[in-house]
Amino acid sequence: MMRAPMLLTPAAILVALLAGCQPAAPPAPAMAPPTPEVSFCGVASPGWRVCYVVSNCSEIIDRWPQLQAELARSIRALTPTQRFHVILWSEGDPAELHFGSSGPTMQPANAVARDAAARWIDRQPVHTLLSAHDPAPAVRRAFAVDGGPPDVIYFLTDAHIPPDLVALFDELNTPRRVRVNTIAFQGRWGEELLRRIASASGGQHRYVSPQDLDAARPKP
Repeated sequence: MMRAPMLLTPAAILVALLAGCQPAAPPAPAMAPPTPEVSFCGVASPGWRVCYVVSNCSEIIDRWPQLQAELARSIRALTPTQRFHVILWSEGDPAELHFGSSGPTMQPANAVARDAAARWIDRQPVHTLLSAHDPAPAVRRAFAVDGGPPDVIYFLTDAHIPPDLVALFDELNTPRRVRVNTIAFQGRWGEELLRRIASASGGQHRYVSPQDLDAARPKP
């Protein structure tokens, strides 16, 4: 004996129709790519835009080739999605990385720019100091380059820095958007100030001896 078909009420039919017309769930948002890292003199930090602010005064003349090699190594290790800039300071106006007729700007870290930067660094001399060296112009340029501050600044000095440099970093890095890593190379005279600069920005401070750079150099 055949069973009679089940009859749906008008309300049940309406519910079934509405269920079939529900819009599809929106796709899950794409995951943002992880922030790449950069490493210089043994200090690693995440960052898309990196600025190296490095002293090339005569007090490090015997070790300048080591610093040139480490700076070039760090830049060559960047990924093409990152950007970078280099500022060398001693006294007076700092020397800034630039290619051709273009002014100083953040460079895309592609192979061409990385190789060109390494050649530029290799040509830079050490400057004999005629007066006290002043990092302030280089620090101001680091925060102003390319229309906006970088994500990470590496500030390297032989540790002779003026006390008012702490206040300058505080002024330029407000709000604290830029991580400042400070590196004392060879000397340890101003490490207390360098630690304060790094700590205020969430950065790291490290003392680096010439032997540290020798040990970190890639073996042939």
